[in-house]
Amino acid sequence: MKRIWATFCAYLALAIYSIEVFGQVSGLVSCENKPVEAVKISAFQMDANDKAILVGTTYSDQMGRYKFNDIAGGKTRISFEYNLENFLPGMETPPERFVVAPASGIDLNLRTRRAESYYLASAVYISGKGNDGIATLFAVSTDDTVRIKLAGSAEVGCVWGLAFDASRSQLYSSAFAKRHVSYGPLGTGGIYATDWKTKRTRSWINLADFGIMTGQDVHTDFVKSDTLNVDGDFMSQIGKASLGGMDINELESLLCFVNLYDRTLYTIKLSQDTSKSISKSDIMAYPLPSNKDNGIVRPFAVKCYKGEIYVGAVNDASISQNKKDLVAIVYKLNRDTGQLTQLLSLPLSYDRGAAIKGIERKNWNPWTDDFTKALVSDYPSTAVYPQPILSSIAFGREDQIILGLMDRFGHQSGAGLPDPTGRSSYSGVAAGDILIASLAENSRYQLERNASTAVHISEGRGNLQGPSGGEFFYQDSFRAKLSGQQSRVVHEESAIGSVLSINGTGEILSTVHEPENFNSGGVKAFFLADGKTSRSWELYSDGQLGTFGKANGIGCMALIPSEQQLTIGSRVWSDDNGNGLQDPDEMGIDKVGLTIWANGKQIGQTTTNNEGRYQFDTSNVAGGLISGMTYEVRVRSTAQTKVSPFKVGDNAGIDNDAFEMPDFIAASIETNRLTASGYGLDFGLIPVSKVDRPEQNPIIVYPNPVVGEISVTSSEITSIGRLSVISLQGSVLASKELKNDKSKAWTIDMSFLPNGYYILAIDIADKPRTSKVIIKVGK
Repeated sequence: MKRIWATFCAYLALAIYSIEVFGQVSGLVSCENKPVEAVKISAFQMDANDKAILVGTTYSDQMGRYKFNDIAGGKTRISFEYNLENFLPGMETPPERFVVAPASGIDLNLRTRRAESYYLASAVYISGKGNDGIATLFAVSTDDTVRIKLAGSAEVGCVWGLAFDASRSQLYSSAFAKRHVSYGPLGTGGIYATDWKTKRTRSWINLADFGIMTGQDVHTDFVKSDTLNVDGDFMSQIGKASLGGMDINELESLLCFVNLYDRTLYTIKLSQDTSKSISKSDIMAYPLPSNKDNGIVRPFAVKCYKGEIYVGAVNDASISQNKKDLVAIVYKLNRDTGQLTQLLSLPLSYDRGAAIKGIERKNWNPWTDDFTKALVSDYPSTAVYPQPILSSIAFGREDQIILGLMDRFGHQSGAGLPDPTGRSSYSGVAAGDILIASLAENSRYQLERNASTAVHISEGRGNLQGPSGGEFFYQDSFRAKLSGQQSRVVHEESAIGSVLSINGTGEILSTVHEPENFNSGGVKAFFLADGKTSRSWELYSDGQLGTFGKANGIGCMALIPSEQQLTIGSRVWSDDNGNGLQDPDEMGIDKVGLTIWANGKQIGQTTTNNEGRYQFDTSNVAGGLISGMTYEVRVRSTAQTKVSPFKVGDNAGIDNDAFEMPDFIAASIETNRLTASGYGLDFGLIPVSKVDRPEQNPIIVYPNPVVGEISVTSSEITSIGRLSVISLQGSVLASKELKNDKSKAWTIDMSFLPNGYYILAIDIADKPRTSKVIIKVGK
């Protein structure tokens, strides 16, 4: 009996111990009342050494539910990871949560990041010089197909690259080399800017003014009213002269484009003041790697995604003229070294669909300037010779890479236009393609195989029109309508080069010839989940004077969203250990007063709630917040606190964004299309009990204010690291590697920076340090 009783007591003690020590945390992830699957949730707690450690990871299930069963009870940080390109968090359920386990109902309510309505901007090509039968540059509403003219061909000429800058309300477009269509007034290196609010377009910059060569204009035979020009000398210019793709980074601070003439990626630093002229110092160049022995590396596509810049290119096999040497390459830019490193390499020798059903011209061909290779004996007025250009890159919601491949011959030919000799006329048929690559288990990208990706399969399996026997986007074809409900496939490949991801809908847009009707041009949408076509838009129709029919009649696409309501806010917390990070056991501070400022004027105020949360929106800022504006949120300085180290670590969700000024503590943010999330301005305040402690590894700077070079010393730092100049918004403006100098003194040049406030940071693995605010002044 005693043994039974002792055993029972032992189990009872274990049960009580388990109840007291172990805590369950659970919740639901949803978006607009629909469950969201596969969101990663992590749990962090403090260890015995006062460091935050990962104690559990899980994912939301098909019903959006998640649960931690085996984490210890006590103060815990729950962190949600989701795709910022697709979702916005609700302010009432932030992605970083500080709870005491056990806890339930720790939900994340997301919003879809999409505009209620949006416009699709593109260019339609008109043969000749200055012909304006229809608008050259325009935007079409995807809701009701209403067309808005943005520029005529006399204003911009032939353009391909497009990039929309939401914060400045500017649509940028760049010159492009296409046979039979003239350049605009700025020639081969022209970039134009359209004010989306006024719908007026102006010549923005000519790259020749900065010493950047983009090739000569070798167009011939152009008469303004003539749409049947020969333009025979232009065959060799396609993909080799003028400009290619264009994009703008998420912060809308860099405009990126590819110069086809010198095979170089360029970036232009954008000023918030759209009237300010671009200077040569605003432009950076990043040459591509050297050519191959069997061909020339020809760049074209550029894409900015999650803070990185990607460039797409092909080895054109022009030297060997061997199809097996055709390769598509995706490069990733290393901003520190200025080098483009290879991320993905795809052989283009796979079997494809036919440009014209029944004609065995399915494969990609090496680049050539010989028009006679495109002649088809069975179709005496038709010309076909697909040559690959990797013209466009998009990213899906699961980080898939979607590649838009353009047929170079579609720009060497026209619709019923003369051959280079002028003796005969032909209609070119372009045959581009859309490919998808997904992240495999080894974290490397893997090209689709027989209509399958790492996570999805389409009905294109086994259709012999893609890599390994099938194609994922299997409905990229044109079906001619016959009598009744019947139809037949005429062109198995109809893509013409531009691809674009629509956030929130799971769709990829692709420019195509004949989206629905014969000899037209437009856009098709495809679902990323199954490769099926979902909808389409026609941008020009058969018979419209000067249009290009099946011969690449449309340029790049840019999505222009409607204005979204912006929200700024986050958390004020007590940084008890002074490490600049929101640790699981550090709570928010209640009833802290905050003010928000723009252009030196206070425009709103609020106080934190009992979790230390705050926000500014239309409820406390008259007229709301606008995109493209720099805002500053301020907290009054007190003798009881000092500010935490500035932007420590690589997790922006839990760092301190505030810096100390003489009379207040502030955090600054420049609004753009990604700051609609409302998160990014956290204030870490170290309690008075910590103020009197001497700062470890302090950074001492001199002089301050500074005109040019500034000296930095830190006597206690013993290991090497990186010294960086950081803007008050957290962008790294300059950096250098630190050598293990016994003097513990370094210098960095700040003369190139405009007057204003900056912070210096020494990034060392275990002891990052930041300086006080530095004032940059002119001479």
